[in-house]
Amino acid sequence: MRPGQRNASIASVAPQPLTRSHSIQMADWIYGSIAAIATGALLFALVPHQMYFHDEGQYAQGAERILLGELPHRDFHEMYTGGLAYLNALVFQVAGHRLDMLRYALVLLAIPVSVVSYHLLRGLKLSPWAACVLTVALFSTSLGTMHAPWANSYLMLFTLLAIAALLQDAKSPHLGWVLAAGICCGLAIAVKVTGLYTLAAIGLSLTYRGDPASPQVYPDLDFRPLSGAVWIERLWRGALALLMIALAVVLIRQHLSIHSFMYFVLPIAFAALTLVSSGGRLSWSMFGRYAVLGFGTAFPIALLLTPWLLEGAIQDFWHGVFELPRLRIGTTYYPPPPATGLLIAIPTVCCFLPIRHPWAPGVRITGLLILTSLMLYGLGDKSPSGFHTDGLLTAMSAWRWVLPIISAITCVVLTRSPQAPLSHRVGLYCLTICAACFSLNQYPFAQPIYFFFCVPLVILAAVALSLFDPSLPETTAAPGPRAMVHTGTGAVIVLAAFCLLRFGIDGTYGEFFESVGQRRQVYLSGIAVPAVYASGYNRLRELADEVLSEDQTVLAGPDCPHIYFLTGRRNPTPYMYDIFVTDPEYFSQLIELAHSDQVGMVIISRAPEFSPVWPQELVLKIAEAFSYAEEFERFIVLTKRAPASRP
Repeated sequence: MRPGQRNASIASVAPQPLTRSHSIQMADWIYGSIAAIATGALLFALVPHQMYFHDEGQYAQGAERILLGELPHRDFHEMYTGGLAYLNALVFQVAGHRLDMLRYALVLLAIPVSVVSYHLLRGLKLSPWAACVLTVALFSTSLGTMHAPWANSYLMLFTLLAIAALLQDAKSPHLGWVLAAGICCGLAIAVKVTGLYTLAAIGLSLTYRGDPASPQVYPDLDFRPLSGAVWIERLWRGALALLMIALAVVLIRQHLSIHSFMYFVLPIAFAALTLVSSGGRLSWSMFGRYAVLGFGTAFPIALLLTPWLLEGAIQDFWHGVFELPRLRIGTTYYPPPPATGLLIAIPTVCCFLPIRHPWAPGVRITGLLILTSLMLYGLGDKSPSGFHTDGLLTAMSAWRWVLPIISAITCVVLTRSPQAPLSHRVGLYCLTICAACFSLNQYPFAQPIYFFFCVPLVILAAVALSLFDPSLPETTAAPGPRAMVHTGTGAVIVLAAFCLLRFGIDGTYGEFFESVGQRRQVYLSGIAVPAVYASGYNRLRELADEVLSEDQTVLAGPDCPHIYFLTGRRNPTPYMYDIFVTDPEYFSQLIELAHSDQVGMVIISRAPEFSPVWPQELVLKIAEAFSYAEEFERFIVLTKRAPASRP
């Protein structure tokens, strides 16, 4: 060996300094873990807060009926596809019949999804600290606000997983990612049939992505004659776009107005226009990718259909999943916010503007200050009107009308940026179309609470728009202009704080609890409720145990699915809510049940949540079979045997 010459074998094993990629990976591990731990800690801490009696009672009753051998859609009215009912039944079987167990199951799924969400944000070229903060804020504004194990909560989580899989395919094309996206879509549909909106959005994103083997873009500004193949591509994209817009219009046709069109259809229309005007090239191999997506979607649905196939009850499944929901649309409707909210949403949009001019930071900071003022206004207005206070509606409009605006801006940005890396364009388009389609879950009951499930997707679309820069190369890790990152993150933090203080901690009806002097000190099925509510439901349970034999049950209504779970008695009818009953002989059936030996106690709600109160003639005919009556809180209780105790 010559002097000064190094041994190659020694050099190969010499310690190497950490590269920038190693530092980034380590930072992702640290910040991703922090995001998961913080999200899990927050959601676990909020589990005991705020019981939603009707909804959680409905979930619990469906789970118990499955454990008793009943089949959803055949033996009882299941409000959703059926997958969530089987999941809840499994949770009850493993962890016990407590409502908080259903919430813990949701949190256990949310924690790994938070990790996926963190990496999804990092894929948008967001810095690690900002991605960590935004991840915690995303779940604070959704699951941290609505604690119950809602079907829409699971739908949101599976949608986030489908988006993450598709965006990973956009970066490193592989059919495995398309298959994973399809499986997530199938799981979403298995929870709620509106998971079809997620499937449609993922399919359109695949079309926008185009053939991975042909990443070239359309000559959008070139007026030379196009080839026949390109014309076919244009027609295919145009047909899909028109179909999507038409389906959205048909969905809301019963309540079509200028407000509903702008709120529900306009974001989809802008995304459809973007699909036609830009995107990757298509080829016949795309149909193979569609087939893989369809196969992945069909797999969970096929597993779910097994009980109905074995029982020969597919017709009942079809009727419960597709026909009854159409009838329910006409019975429950809450209009979207008025279109004047577009003006209120402008300050929020300013926080995410993808403009790089000297005056842009000032506009973003001004928007953030105005948005903070609106949130404080909503936070301070605690008049006992639930969701209908002026302050609350104004604060919510600042976010609820963001999606139509950013959809329009996204359409313009993507159409004018054909030279941008395709993976960047696919990320922005996918998040926008998924948010637009997912917002349809608010129809037909567009109360503010249902927007909370859409918030994470709206925020992701806004963040992707704010960080979109056509000049950035494919592999850059630049987090974007500092002022843009700070104002966008600040806007989300303000929303998260507003949601937690107004809904998550105090609860949706916290102002009512305070007005009657009740604090959350009494636990019912693992969840803290006002003492006045807990004493009432405990009294119902005591009465049921005193006057009913083991083979007798109660008859409760209208809209009392939670009564059966809280009293530990079986529902003798197949219905959850009276408002959704289509049988003209329903009242006759109630009278017959009340006069039978099967029912020994009737609980009548004087203030049902959705349905009208029972007619007086119906109550009188039911009362003929009972000898004792007791009235307290919101209920009239009729019993055939005299109770041993009095409240």
